[in-house]
Amino acid sequence: MPAGINLTDLFNTAARAIQSNQVQLNQADSINGNHGDNMVEIFDVITQAMREKKTADAPAQLEYAAQLLRQRSASGSAKVIANGLAQAANQVTGNAIPLESALSVLQTLLNGGKSETSSTAPGLASGVVGAEGGKPKGVDWLGVGLSLLKASKEAGIDFGALAQSLVSGTEMGKSEHRSQSGQLITNAILKTLFSDSKM
Repeated sequence: MPAGINLTDLFNTAARAIQSNQVQLNQADSINGNHGDNMVEIFDVITQAMREKKTADAPAQLEYAAQLLRQRSASGSAKVIANGLAQAANQVTGNAIPLESALSVLQTLLNGGKSETSSTAPGLASGVVGAEGGKPKGVDWLGVGLSLLKASKEAGIDFGALAQSLVSGTEMGKSEHRSQSGQLITNAILKTLFSDSKM
């Protein structure tokens, strides 16, 4: 595995996926017809924040991106993503983040900073991390990530299906158009993580 993943690269990957599908995301938005436009704006702001804070550590980059996004966009999706960025800032340390943290940051981002989701990756999740009174605390993202990479190397894997599974239990998965953008982001990031892996 790579020693760490650069947040700027990760968000640039997500931004390209959203930009390439902007029209389709607008069409999927039966409420306002502008979800694609909003998501392009959101990731333009995030990538700008990453450039402006390129010498800062990952927590500072994520926190700054959350602040900038709150200042620049008032859409519902922007609020979800901004809350996710702010919460993700508390999950990471250092300049580059390891694979399991990248997956956790992605999930936090898509879930608007909420700590629990109902999303699972069938056949990949090895369980939950800790429990209190029988209530799971969260998916074992390290287990998911390592299993994903191993399965991908050995037999190939449908990243689209995995992305759908990971997004389904998040805030972004609660409406059709947000679910589509969440899956685009997740699919692009999973492919990047997979291609960067040395497993």
